[in-house]
Amino acid sequence: MVSKKGRHVLGSLLYLAAILLLSLSSTVVQAQTSTVGNINGTVRDPQGAGVPKTDVVLKEERTGFTRTVKTDDNGFYSAPSLPIGVYTVSVSPQGFKKTTNTGVELPRK
Repeated sequence: MVSKKGRHVLGSLLYLAAILLLSLSSTVVQAQTSTVGNINGTVRDPQGAGVPKTDVVLKEERTGFTRTVKTDDNGFYSAPSLPIGVYTVSVSPQGFKKTTNTGVELPRK
């Protein structure tokens, strides 16, 4: 036979365990339904050298969401935390012809 105090402690522990379980499952669900991702790359000239300090324009094809990032000294660019979607990536380095890459997919993970 369990006393009133024992039932109260047991009930509190079960309640705490249920809350902990719910908070852990929320975290797992959130991690499985990511709504953002990254697109990275390197802009190179015809000889293969990185093109520094040039703008890279990323435009989501369905919504029109646009982000512009700049390449570093080696031509590398990174566009973090982009909404999931399909992007057109355009580069117009000074002295070079504009280059566009369509259908760059940022899939849901």
